[in-house]
Amino acid sequence: MKKSVKVLAVVVSLLTMFALVGCDQSNELAEYKTDAKAEITNHIATLSADDYTSENWVLVGQKVTEGKAAVDIATNKNEVDTAKAAAITAIGDVPQREEVTMQRQAKQTYLEKVLKAQNPNATIDDVSFFHNKFLGIYDDSLVAVFYGGQYHGEFPDVEEEYEIGGLTFRWSMGYPILVWNDGEIYELEQAFTQNLLTATNLITIHELYYSES
Repeated sequence: MKKSVKVLAVVVSLLTMFALVGCDQSNELAEYKTDAKAEITNHIATLSADDYTSENWVLVGQKVTEGKAAVDIATNKNEVDTAKAAAITAIGDVPQREEVTMQRQAKQTYLEKVLKAQNPNATIDDVSFFHNKFLGIYDDSLVAVFYGGQYHGEFPDVEEEYEIGGLTFRWSMGYPILVWNDGEIYELEQAFTQNLLTATNLITIHELYYSES
């Protein structure tokens, strides 16, 4: 009888231990899911509704909801990771406005073909438009004054005069008006002579350049 009681006590002890382990694992998975859903939320915080059409911004919200729901029904950490990654990918696949997409492509080209030549550690986050001088998109050409942030370098604050298409432009050596088209960066005059910009485009660029000075 005493032996049976001892065996029963051991069994109860083991069952209690397994229950506690199972509870700990369940709590750990729940916390893992909470962290994964927070990462999805944090990813959305880096986006702007202004970069999307109203319909596509709603679609972004739907992808977030679907992604978090997939995280919730995951049964282990691997499934949580898969659901989180799929959600972030799905959000990234929602098209942004054409202007935003072209700006990102232009900045990437400037980074690779201009900035990284002397600064291999530069990233896309270092690239912007100097004093917000984004001068428009003309068919497939984006026109702007690019700025390389901490890697841009220092240049003499002396403006030079350029006559392009019968219009006079002035800028300093480090801050020219550049044109992005199909993965290439062109100087303004080069783009104009290669018919990437029309005379009418040039007039608009001139007006924008000086209206925002």
